Amino acid sequence: MGFGASLRSDRTLEDVVESPYVGAMAEGPQHEKTLIKVVVFGTAISFGALGVVIASMKGFFHGDASFHFSFASIVGFILGFIVGWLFWKLVFWKRGKNQTARLED
Repeated sequence: MGFGASLRSDRTLEDVVESPYVGAMAEGPQHEKTLIKVVVFGTAISFGALGVVIASMKGFFHGDASFHFSFASIVGFILGFIVGWLFWKLVFWKRGKNQTARLED
């Protein structure tokens, strides 16, 4: 019995379609959407935290580093959050644009 013979299967297309595993494959896009939401939100939170650090840090270059929470810290978080969110919007917009261009070719 050769290598090619061991890969052969007597299963028909109907057997594959009726398989309980086919439904699990259909759930892939939903899991992908959830993962994308987590990645986008995590990036936005991280950029927001970076905005807070940048807005709150005082005296860093003079050797007297300290944090001073203020209204600028809140604005820094909001701006960082928006920049992180817009980054992924741009990535997915470009990805959608590239997929549309491939479909038209």
